[in-house]
Amino acid sequence: MTNSNKFYSKILPLYEKLISYKNRKERETSFWSNLFNKYHIQNAHDCSCGTGHHIILFNDLNVSCSGSDLSDDMVRKARRNCEEKKIKCNIIQADFCDIGNYLLNTVDLIVNLGNSLAYVDNKKKILNYLKGCYIKLSNNGVLVLDLRNYDYLLQEKPRFIPISFRENYGFIYVLEYEKRSIQFNILYFNLKNRDFQTFSTTYYPILFKKLIQYLRETGFKIENQYSGFKFEDFDLKTSENLIIVAKTV
Repeated sequence: MTNSNKFYSKILPLYEKLISYKNRKERETSFWSNLFNKYHIQNAHDCSCGTGHHIILFNDLNVSCSGSDLSDDMVRKARRNCEEKKIKCNIIQADFCDIGNYLLNTVDLIVNLGNSLAYVDNKKKILNYLKGCYIKLSNNGVLVLDLRNYDYLLQEKPRFIPISFRENYGFIYVLEYEKRSIQFNILYFNLKNRDFQTFSTTYYPILFKKLIQYLRETGFKIENQYSGFKFEDFDLKTSENLIIVAKTV
């Protein structure tokens, strides 16, 4: 996972343009509010917190949230973002696969967002991560996983995926399919300055049935699966994204 660390350090100056948290907040707030109310969530941990905007969103919804990220640069930026919002929370540098050791207290909710789980390159590590989550969740605790639908990607093999476009700039994914992995190349172009930059990171496809199997092996009950944060139905063959809501039993 060291390559992902280098990738995020390199792309950090453009990261919040790429993610567009303002749009994400508008799109996701009702999802999280509904989930918090349904499962009586009082505290949470974002184990791939990036620049910290879900920590901020959760606090806005009266759920205290800690965070962790593999990238030192992301952790520093997340801390600054939270400080600007006057939010006091614990954000540490850590590999989420080791969550069973570094997360000291149990929480009602653990989230792994933005396709981060696909950085884990083998079954043993995934199972170890899920077991760690299970241990660190309270009774009837909830795990939310958000990642690409790799069944769809491996079936259709799209090469070019538009991510976001604004008046003067935009981002496009250019995908390269390897035997065990997919390289995501991000092309950033700035029309105003007439220049572009490229960034690359590698993901390891996790098929839907395998992921469901791993969750059940570690004791989780699958509550729901969606293709987006507007509660859209998930279709294995056509959905580009996958959100899984699982619960301890």
